[in-house]
Amino acid sequence: MKYKNSIFNEYFNYSGKNYVFNTSSGSLIQMDRDYPLRATKEELAVLLDNGVIVRDTTDEVFELIEKVNRKIDAPIKTLYITVVLTNNCNFGCVYCYQNHCHKDFSVEDATRLTAQVDEWLGGDIESIVVNYFGGEPLMNSDILINLDSSIKSIARKYSKGYQSNISTNGSMLSVDILQKVQFNLIRLTFDGNALWHNRFRKMPAFSYANQLDLLDCILKNSNSKVEVRFNVCKENTKSFDNVFDDILGISSFDASRVKFEVARMKNVKNNSAISELTQEEYARSYMTILTYKKSHNLRLNLPKPATTPCPFSINKAVCLGPGMIKYFCSESDGKSIDKDLLSSRRPHISLSRDCQECKCLPFCLGPCRVHKQSNSSCIPEKYILPELLTAFLS
Repeated sequence: MKYKNSIFNEYFNYSGKNYVFNTSSGSLIQMDRDYPLRATKEELAVLLDNGVIVRDTTDEVFELIEKVNRKIDAPIKTLYITVVLTNNCNFGCVYCYQNHCHKDFSVEDATRLTAQVDEWLGGDIESIVVNYFGGEPLMNSDILINLDSSIKSIARKYSKGYQSNISTNGSMLSVDILQKVQFNLIRLTFDGNALWHNRFRKMPAFSYANQLDLLDCILKNSNSKVEVRFNVCKENTKSFDNVFDDILGISSFDASRVKFEVARMKNVKNNSAISELTQEEYARSYMTILTYKKSHNLRLNLPKPATTPCPFSINKAVCLGPGMIKYFCSESDGKSIDKDLLSSRRPHISLSRDCQECKCLPFCLGPCRVHKQSNSSCIPEKYILPELLTAFLS
């Protein structure tokens, strides 16, 4: 049997030793590039199982596409629902892409959604994950609390799973709401240290210090996990070292409950206060923040291959707003032209030549359908993979 090295291998050196990381399998092995030439039969079998070598006739891109498309065609087990509870917001963040207006998810909308969830969970779907979104979703907290209670009852009736998440600016999140809803995950955003966060948020009544106090309150008064998102631009990247200091300085901080994500701040409204990063610049900022994370003794993880694309793009997620209007996804104000709440169409992935030749293809499975026409198509790993791997080993 003849073998060849995988096209998804990333070879690198750390501390005088050679390693290979396979982006398709996620395997990391210490070995020289030519090691397969002298490996035993048993060792070749291990390398084959880990994707580092493949049979000489293997078309890896074709096999990856076929594998992913089979998963796309599989029945929905977990359905992701984003509920835009309101288009209104009490903040005026300079980078926000949304056009805020006074449209709320109504009692009638909640009744329709509850009936639909009953139908979904009464069928083959095993669990649902609901992300309460806005605007600022807590400006419509009565509907949120009632909707959450109704969905919990439906999930219990069918012995199905239900997870409630919220993306919020935090200013209206009280202990009472925490204990009534018992969110599984709460997403909070920091826009840099106190200087930059307060400048970009323009909400003196709920400052950077208030956001830190809220994080402490969540950790003390609930079992919710928290996703802290760092919004980065040219101006604020270096300030996140201070943000790590401040967050880890919270007495209730628990690394098992708080995870950190990084996002590129978009200057949708061409505000002079923001210098938007190119995707390659964003990758460098992303690496800088991971370096800060590591210096604070927080664990770094290896990049993971994706099993399917974004669930919105393959109709395994739905985003619903006031009037039960269906949006393409939570990252876009664009309304979906699909009249069915949950379409049965499952678009297969289609990749450009550049994507097919990219070593990082298994991480993203092609560009986001919302951002593919902009310079935000490619993921940071494309530009900094060797540095990420070295940081993980060190």
